Amino acid sequence: SLEPLGAALGLFPNGFAALQEISPVVKERIHESAIPLTNSQMKHIDGSTIREMDLISSSSSRVLPTFLVWYLLQQYLREDLPEGVLSLGHVLESFSVIDDDDDDDEKNIIGNKMVRVRTLNRSKDNAVETKTCKVLIGADGIKSVVRTLLFGEQRQLKYHGKMMFRAVMGLHRIDQGICAAAGISTAYQGEENGKLFAFRETAKGILTFTAMSLFEEPDLLHDANDRKKRLKELFSDYPSEVVGHIIERMPPSSLYENAVHDLEVEEQWSDGPVLLIGDAAHAMTPGMGQGANQGLEDACELAIVLAPALLLHAETKGTEQTQTYNNSSSSTTKDISNVLELFWRGRIDRVKEIHAASRARTASVNQSSSKSAAYSEKDKLSFTNRLYQWKPTSLTLAQQL
Repeated sequence: SLEPLGAALGLFPNGFAALQEISPVVKERIHESAIPLTNSQMKHIDGSTIREMDLISSSSSRVLPTFLVWYLLQQYLREDLPEGVLSLGHVLESFSVIDDDDDDDEKNIIGNKMVRVRTLNRSKDNAVETKTCKVLIGADGIKSVVRTLLFGEQRQLKYHGKMMFRAVMGLHRIDQGICAAAGISTAYQGEENGKLFAFRETAKGILTFTAMSLFEEPDLLHDANDRKKRLKELFSDYPSEVVGHIIERMPPSSLYENAVHDLEVEEQWSDGPVLLIGDAAHAMTPGMGQGANQGLEDACELAIVLAPALLLHAETKGTEQTQTYNNSSSSTTKDISNVLELFWRGRIDRVKEIHAASRARTASVNQSSSKSAAYSEKDKLSFTNRLYQWKPTSLTLAQQL
């Protein structure tokens, strides 16, 4: 099942543009649930105010994200899917690319390769299940099993010296007045570089917090109660409203911790009918807040080029549309593997630039006690324009296919 886990997710204009293409219904629901930020306040752990900012009237050219509750986005996307499409609780064990010798006509349209996938169903005592599909999309994160099986080795994660702690909880769990009014984000910091605790009412009645601290080595704890205990100790010198109210009253199961890693962007995202997207292909640091946004861009661009190819195959063989497709000058796009390659080749340069900017900004933030540390040289107007004014480039490609 999808559990209330994690915390807030920041969507920037490019992420919303992708979500609009994926599902206008979900985008509208997100807009309705998210509480727009109007003010931010940074406080010292002694209680004094470091700065306050009116985000509405501020003359700053910095583009701010819309924060939303991560598990609500999952819920909305799930509810927008047709019945029976999503099946949870399956663990990928292996896959193999096989020849599809059943239909000669099929070979002329999408090539003759299929993917046989073997999974373990956790809801049925890890019962082995096998399915055959035309495309396997590995969107399984920074430690992608699909990537390891596809390319035969584990990629080396680059650790950035920081741990993140995020949680979501009902606002009713803490005393009234601890969390500022809706639309105001509060953050506490001391003198220790890279350490911060920030919280807000992200959706009506839902509080989320994000905490961070430098760690020489990653140190993930498996037990939920141990994670909560460690977080209390880590921020024991912070005000009681942080430790005594928010952390103390947080359900241990809602806390998500992770070490900040990234991966070099894969130089190849697909092989035959198997493709990597999102963190599986280009895991980046949270420095630019673009990880989820780039995953949404991937999903949007991929759907635009892949859906027509799959729909074409589903149609009756020999129709006029099929004949037109087969006679197209873009003959290489008959094979699904070529469609997948066209997709990621159109994405890789943009993703590499954002990945590098995110890595540089994380290094800058780690050297400061402020979450608003200066952006790197990459954060110039031309770069931010390219970043946030993104539109699906695959629309042009799809029209050519």
